[in-house]
Amino acid sequence: MSEAPNAAETGNGQATPPDEPLPRKRGRPKGLPKTGGRKKGTKNWTHPEIRDALLDKSGAIDVLSDIVSGRQLYAGQSGSVGKAEWRYPTLQQRLQALQILLAKVVPDLKAQELTGAEGEALIPDPGEVDKRKLARAVLALLSDAVPGGSVKYEKPDIG
Repeated sequence: MSEAPNAAETGNGQATPPDEPLPRKRGRPKGLPKTGGRKKGTKNWTHPEIRDALLDKSGAIDVLSDIVSGRQLYAGQSGSVGKAEWRYPTLQQRLQALQILLAKVVPDLKAQELTGAEGEALIPDPGEVDKRKLARAVLALLSDAVPGGSVKYEKPDIG
């Protein structure tokens, strides 16, 4: 059996003199109501909402589209402070802006291989087809689809 802890012993195993009170435990005392934090019912921000808010307020899409179209922009040289002037974007800058815009608008397409059950071909190879049987099957389907149930086949006049 384990012994009850000594009243003069702290939680870390060190003894305290009997005239000093025991050290208080960390955290909020039991029964004290919680304060601060998020208010109940506050809506969570999702990633798309944050992204849309940033794009709306920053005008990043407008700036990128201005660069792509080659419009004159008020900008400074990198590393210089307070020396902004009207500039036209270079061809390299226009291409980089176009790449950024396209990456955000048009997703990268990935090749996917489609197979049937157990890795077989999705559309099986028909092999040798009897054309006469195939024609009769098509005519049977057409006769079922036509009101009255008959399809008349007339031999084309060649020549």
